Amino acid sequence: LLTVDPERRLKLSALKENAWLQGGGVMSSTPLCTPDVLESTGPTVRTYVNATYKVRYLRLTLF
Repeated sequence: LLTVDPERRLKLSALKENAWLQGGGVMSSTPLCTPDVLESTGPTVRTYVNATYKVRYLRLTLF
């Protein structure tokens, strides 16, 4: 869909037949880590996520 050349883009007919878009695939029961989900998981997960972001930020600012 994001292809610049319109001739190479996915056609509507192909989208209609796509198994992923039809919902035929197995869905994960793991929720996405949105802020709401992180808040409900408790302080342990939040602590690790914050630590990961801090390390990533330090790497970006130091190097």
